Amino acid sequence: GVDRLVDVLPDHFDLTILVDTGGAQQVQRTLEKHQGRLAAKPFVIIDHHASREPLPFTTHDVIDAGAGATGELLVKIAGLLGWNINAEAAGLMVAAIMSDTLGLTTPSATPATIHTVADLADLGADLYAINQARLEAGALDQDVFTLKGRLLQDVEFLIDGKLALLTVDQATLKEFAKRYDPAALVVFDMQHVRGVELAVVIRDYHPKVKLSLRANRPVAAEVAKAFGGGGHPQASGATIESGDPAEIRERVIAEAARQLN
Repeated sequence: GVDRLVDVLPDHFDLTILVDTGGAQQVQRTLEKHQGRLAAKPFVIIDHHASREPLPFTTHDVIDAGAGATGELLVKIAGLLGWNINAEAAGLMVAAIMSDTLGLTTPSATPATIHTVADLADLGADLYAINQARLEAGALDQDVFTLKGRLLQDVEFLIDGKLALLTVDQATLKEFAKRYDPAALVVFDMQHVRGVELAVVIRDYHPKVKLSLRANRPVAAEVAKAFGGGGHPQASGATIESGDPAEIRERVIAEAARQLN
């Protein structure tokens, strides 16, 4: 469905719906350009994050922190409103749920989440085809595979091995980020090293610095909040508009130590 996406706000619209977004920071550029127009119309947030940063204007919030994924909440809304879910929509909803729950393996995934996926399969979602498409989309070019090895060699283990930390420099991001997010390449491997409780990737986009956090304890969102970000207890992120990556690294280590200890 990506071919249906556009990056230009239409001249005329009646309603804005924002899904699965932890706060204003994740849509900052959009708000900088269009906040006045967006705030002048009804603005609905459909989400499942338990802790979220409010937007700077009135919104109509449809939030269910008990849902395993926003895709699950969308299925519930469709049922309440009598909307038909065809096979294509069912497949897209399954992809959304599986992505957000890492294949139904995160703590947020509940029996209701699994039942929702089964119901969508009954409506025509092809789980095998969805997984094959995921594998194909995630296949690495040879130079990206080599980059992954280099990044893993640069990972630091701190706080008695509880923190796995990596800083990705501007040159690497300039070369690879448009093709593959370096954080996505390695953060899962960092998280699952024995003894690691929190994995953090710092990306120097200059002047912006972005953080990706994954945790085996519910500390990721708390660390991210210290930098203006947020998300799930075990998967969060933050964007710092400007800063020295070395100084931010020290702050990340200090905040991680505070949360982990």
